[in-house]
Order: sequence, then C-alpha cells, then structure tokens
Amino acid sequence: MAEAATGFLEQLKSCIVWSWTYLWTVWFFIVLFLVYILRVPLKINDNLSTDIFLMYVVMESFIGKCVF
Repeated sequence: MAEAATGFLEQLKSCIVWSWTYLWTVWFFIVLFLVYILRVPLKINDNLSTDIFLMYVVMESFIGKCVF
C-alpha cells in the first residue's frame, strides 16, 4: 500500500512539473501573439526606427566631439 502511495505522489509531482512547463509555454506564445496583434496600435516599428535614428544622431555628435 505504501508503495502505491509513493508511486502516486511521484506521478503527481511529475504532472505538476510538466503543467508548469506547459503553462509557461502557453504564456510565452500568448505574449508573442498579443505583441503581434497590437504592433500597429503600439507602433513598435515606428518606435524602433525613431530610437535607432536618435541613437545614430547621438553617437555622431559624441564621436564628432571626441575625435581631434
């Protein structure tokens, strides 16, 4: 009887571990899906291109000041 209970507990532990793995996987794909769906309202491409442009301008001004 004790062996059956131990086997059941091990099986339950294994099931819980796998359920967390699946839960994290599902959560990750939901986040990716929402970012994909909301990319237009969030204007991710515009923000990235603006950030890259600003980084380029700042780096050019920094390099221009440092070069003698």
